[in-house]
Amino acid sequence: MKVFLRHSIFLFFLVLIASQSTAQAVGIEFFKGSFEEALAESKASGKPVFVDAYTAWCGPCKIMAKKVFTNEDVGDFYNENFVNLKIDMEKGEGPTFAQKYQVRSYPTMLYIASDGSVIHKIVGARQALPLIEEGKKGLYDDNTLDKLAEQYEGGDRDPAFMRKYINLLYISGGPTYQRIAYDYFNGLDEEEIKQKDNLRLIFSQADRITAKPFKMLLKNKALFEEELGEGKVSNKIMQTSMRTVKDAINDRDEELFEEVLTTLTANGGDEAEIDIYLVKLEYLQGTENWTDYQAIATQFLDEYEVEESQLLNTIAWNFYKNIDDEDGLALAEEWAKTSVRLKSEYHNNDTYAAILYKRGKKAEAIEVAEKAIAIAKIEGKDPKSSKRLLDKIFAD
Repeated sequence: MKVFLRHSIFLFFLVLIASQSTAQAVGIEFFKGSFEEALAESKASGKPVFVDAYTAWCGPCKIMAKKVFTNEDVGDFYNENFVNLKIDMEKGEGPTFAQKYQVRSYPTMLYIASDGSVIHKIVGARQALPLIEEGKKGLYDDNTLDKLAEQYEGGDRDPAFMRKYINLLYISGGPTYQRIAYDYFNGLDEEEIKQKDNLRLIFSQADRITAKPFKMLLKNKALFEEELGEGKVSNKIMQTSMRTVKDAINDRDEELFEEVLTTLTANGGDEAEIDIYLVKLEYLQGTENWTDYQAIATQFLDEYEVEESQLLNTIAWNFYKNIDDEDGLALAEEWAKTSVRLKSEYHNNDTYAAILYKRGKKAEAIEVAEKAIAIAKIEGKDPKSSKRLLDKIFAD
């Protein structure tokens, strides 16, 4: 069985690109109107304005427009929390905006309150997950959170207000989040849970398998799948599992890790077996249990025909660094070779060369290392690893 990994997961071997397609448009939906009109919409909706300040000739701006702003997770986050606006800094109101907000480099992205004041500002391109993290900083300032706290203490329990307050507490990491949020979640009846705004709030905060929102997601899984789609719910379960595995690694908590495996087994969907392999590899790598890592990786790649170049390269490199038996290195050589065949890049050629040398194949290692260095020049990367390898080979 061929494996093309579908998940978009941070803090893992690599960034895995979600492959589910949907009938709906994905990505950020940009406001059609002027900056002043966007501020008016911000005041009416209670959402800050996110401004992509770009130019037509800016290469990184084009990459973000094509690959980052169209990301489904980015779209979900920004559409939910911001009035989104694109302004060409060299056309229309762009030059005036650039002067007022001191935009001198591109892309610049600003998070602006409804009164026109800047909450947060970043310069330079970002990948999808870092852009979401930057967006969290642009959702509120301390004064906003203080005002909401006063409103809550004053007795306001309007559902729309509660969702906004809980969302900002969650993003800010406020110490009162769990008490206030869990009181709200526990008070929802079955019909209220079905409401779109509540489903999305719960979904966005289901970030650990031990958290109340995640347990609510599992209990009402069919509702979330109906609203968001099976693929997105499946991705969320895997993403949350990976976050929890990081906690288990940091705390050396084997019981928590076993809870992750149990959760995936019961709720992982069609690709649960693959997900469990990946989670095990992440945990074993993080805890540096290379004996079990070798066994699980070998079993995984024997059972599945993995066609993800970066994943094969990562596993091969881990074998090179931590595995010494000849059978294991022979397998790693084949995985590295396959990685290069799928997509020849500097890093996997460097891995391939290193494994060849470790197996005593000096002439082949020199040839591949020199190829890696040539590719690094094209990719604009520092080939120091391959150069060190060549020095080591020639000194041997």
